[in-house]
Amino acid sequence: MRIKFSWLVVIFAAASLVFSACKAKRGAASANVRTLSVKYPKSYYLSFAGKNPEDTLITTKELAGVKNIKIMSDGKEAKNIGLKFTCTIIKTSGESAQLQNDGAEISSEIKDHLKSLQSGDKFTFENIRITTPEGQETTYPSITYAVK
Repeated sequence: MRIKFSWLVVIFAAASLVFSACKAKRGAASANVRTLSVKYPKSYYLSFAGKNPEDTLITTKELAGVKNIKIMSDGKEAKNIGLKFTCTIIKTSGESAQLQNDGAEISSEIKDHLKSLQSGDKFTFENIRITTPEGQETTYPSITYAVK
């Protein structure tokens, strides 16, 4: 009886470790920014034109349809999140512009610049800062897109 009980304890402990490792791995795959909040741990990433952060090629047609940047949290759109960033646009003609944006809504000035981009042009979202509902600010790495 004592041996059966100890095997059950070992199996339960192993199952708990495997489950927590799988859960942590699944969350880490989509997590580009991990907040340090112990009470509400979340991972955030930006979705621009429905793209993942790793997909950095974008067409002029996709740019024309862009309305806003979505802040995603564990695969769902996050609500009540603050966003600030700088958009740097570099055209193949040598023209460039650096525009500030506060909020998840892209300013009309940035939208106009993005819609005017042609194949070969690039733009970067940099100095990205996400503010959680708890007030915690997290810096996000820059993302550069190339127009194809």
